[in-house]
Amino acid sequence: MVKLKKKLNVIRPTLRHKKIYFKLEFTKEYSNNLFSLFLKNYQNIFGLFSLVNANITLMKSTKNTAIVRINKDYKDSFLTSIFYLKQDLGLVYVTKQVSTLKSLD
Repeated sequence: MVKLKKKLNVIRPTLRHKKIYFKLEFTKEYSNNLFSLFLKNYQNIFGLFSLVNANITLMKSTKNTAIVRINKDYKDSFLTSIFYLKQDLGLVYVTKQVSTLKSLD
């Protein structure tokens, strides 16, 4: 018997999840794990299933700035969750919001 290999189809661009990038600045310096702080805060507010769909990724971080990538459909909920980080990070400013990483610099 001959086994046929089935070729997987590529996902069309209209069905892919679109990403958006945020450049954030903080008034307090934060040197601990910033990624886990974003994830735990988002999960406490919106739940685990929303966290998985939002696909939050920390691209780059320093003491006072961070670049975060999320799913475009969840940008409002992510910005809402940042509001509750005032105790840990101080005031959080969204300095830029772009759809490509190249245009962020």
